[in-house]
Amino acid sequence: MNTIGSEAPKRGLQAESLRINAFPQDHDIWRIDWFGSIAFPDRYSRQRHPSVLVYLSKVVAPDALDNPSVLLQPDATSSVHHQIKRWVSVCTVMLLRIGDLWQNQTLVARPSYEQETFEDLLIDPSHVTLIKAGVSLEDDRFLLPLPQHPWHLNNTHSYCTCVNLPDDRHLVVPCMEMIRFYFGSSSELLSRLFTPPLTKDQLFKYVKRSNPKQLVVALADRMPRSSAEDIARIAASQKAW
Repeated sequence: MNTIGSEAPKRGLQAESLRINAFPQDHDIWRIDWFGSIAFPDRYSRQRHPSVLVYLSKVVAPDALDNPSVLLQPDATSSVHHQIKRWVSVCTVMLLRIGDLWQNQTLVARPSYEQETFEDLLIDPSHVTLIKAGVSLEDDRFLLPLPQHPWHLNNTHSYCTCVNLPDDRHLVVPCMEMIRFYFGSSSELLSRLFTPPLTKDQLFKYVKRSNPKQLVVALADRMPRSSAEDIARIAASQKAW
């Protein structure tokens, strides 16, 4: 794949070196619970990038840093009714993850929690649906039961992707987390994806296929080369678009 566009920005910025002034400046440990609404919260400032409402809970489990698995228990954090929410630029959100632990506005841990490998996972329209976080099944069971997972209580209308697994199980991924993962190659790309109205000329000037295995993409102004692969995928596939 060939790309024509601006040079990629310096990639030295890491979440570990990031300081988020919007987060609490204290010695408590705060966990990122959910990504909420996307908007331009300050109408009086000329913001070029939208912001994401990040939900955080105070960690009350005493050994959370040494034993992150305790954070899977509802009583490991303060009540969900005491959640705080902070606006964070979408450019910064590309460095954040649900489950991150923050203290005094800096990242202190990125726990692995529990890990599972899904082998031979079938992704097609018959196995994947778009749902809201608070959806219930036909037998009135909830995909994300609040007694076990209360942290999305204030975002039950958030869209998620649900993958049907064998043995009547489901894999639920918040769409914001999925977009951040798949298209977080640059803050500029994320910003344009979340700034309406989205048009193709905001991402690329033109695209042409020189041969079956080579795609030439002319990136839009100020779009870094680091996002060329993502943009080529969007440009070459109507489904991706």
